[in-house]
Amino acid sequence: MDKYERRRRNLAQLVKEHCGGIDAEMARRIGRAPSYLARMLYEEGKLGKKRIGDDMTDVIEDAFNLPRGWLSLEQSEGMSLGANSPPNERQEKPPKYLSPDEISELIRLYANSDDAGRASILTVARAQVSETNVAASESAAQNKRKHRG
Repeated sequence: MDKYERRRRNLAQLVKEHCGGIDAEMARRIGRAPSYLARMLYEEGKLGKKRIGDDMTDVIEDAFNLPRGWLSLEQSEGMSLGANSPPNERQEKPPKYLSPDEISELIRLYANSDDAGRASILTVARAQVSETNVAASESAAQNKRKHRG
């Protein structure tokens, strides 16, 4: 198996284990269109297949705070992020995303709230998303500076 096939399989594993099996969630996390992600997941030989190159590998590893080279390593099914990775200071716990049950509960709470409650829920959610995006942007910028020098 070559590095491109390992990358494809590891990407599929990340989608399954850390994006709830939802391709669109992975596409959102790496800032690409769902159709682009789908082409990266095509098996070798399928028309329109997009190989996962070094630049895209960096994007995916940054999105999950994985050490450089993780996506190219052979991983075991069900292996947690970074468990088969070389030590690296970038290895951090990935951000927690809501499970389908938590999303359902959030929708129920929102639907059963008055206008003030709904406004509070939205304010907290927006602040959390903003804080997460700022932290992710700062982390990505630091990683780029480290790897240039």
